[in-house]
Amino acid sequence: MRYVLRDGFYCLEDDNTVLSKSEEVSILFDTGGIIGWVLLKHGDPERVLAYSQVMTKKYTVFGLGDFIKGLKVMTGKFPVDELNHLINSSGYGKIFYEKMLALDKSL
Repeated sequence: MRYVLRDGFYCLEDDNTVLSKSEEVSILFDTGGIIGWVLLKHGDPERVLAYSQVMTKKYTVFGLGDFIKGLKVMTGKFPVDELNHLINSSGYGKIFYEKMLALDKSL
């Protein structure tokens, strides 16, 4: 899978088939735990936010409230090469976050 920019939209493709298309991309990380900065979900902001809300509810129901603190959602217009590196490389989450923070202090 990879992201490409087409006419101002982020298109997530797999073998040249467009799987999703959005003006911005959201990324959900789990920043806690032993491994830290695990990519959980990426793509259309509404879907990623909904997934984050479901995870928060499930953690609460199962008494895992401490895990909620580790969930982090980023939304924006990210460099495509960085997005592709993120989704194709384990362990790149924190590096990605720090690079994007350096580019945009509002994150």
